[in-house]
Amino acid sequence: MKIAVIGGIGCGKSEVMLAFEKAGYLTLSADKINADLWSDESYLNTLKINFPEAVIDGTITRATLGAVVFGNYEKLQQLNGISHPLIIGKIMDTTADNLAVELPLALESGILDTFDKVIMVDTKKSIRLKRLEGRGVCRKRAKEIMSVQVPIRQLKKSADIIIENNGTKEEVSAKATAIAHKLKV
Repeated sequence: MKIAVIGGIGCGKSEVMLAFEKAGYLTLSADKINADLWSDESYLNTLKINFPEAVIDGTITRATLGAVVFGNYEKLQQLNGISHPLIIGKIMDTTADNLAVELPLALESGILDTFDKVIMVDTKKSIRLKRLEGRGVCRKRAKEIMSVQVPIRQLKKSADIIIENNGTKEEVSAKATAIAHKLKV
């Protein structure tokens, strides 16, 4: 069973993924794969060439790049054009009987149809903002990030299962665990 876990930033995808991992699934995170790319010198050089405005004292960081792309749709698409093929390649090369993939940019990736099930984690915007503030993201920045993501109503159209996550970590974990066991092959 190959499962995509989708949802906007701050929805609780990571908690759902943790439940799937505990249920015996191999789990992958597109964000983690992307983070691993930052140790690749070739990738960093490509970013420096394409986003010179994000280079400070010869160095590009996630924070400086984020400041350039969030709130600028064209720049974000340019970045996605560089990183997505690498991330998608890693996901597509991974095989397991039970695989769950956290896919924040689900519709943008173009690979949702390769999954057996798509689970969407849905959370009220006010709760998402609080969660992001709890991670040290200022409200203005959180809203900028959310504004460039695919609207939740569009994500819902792609989902086979929707997990409402407006409560505690324990509540969403219980919901996700039940679904993981039900779907497991």
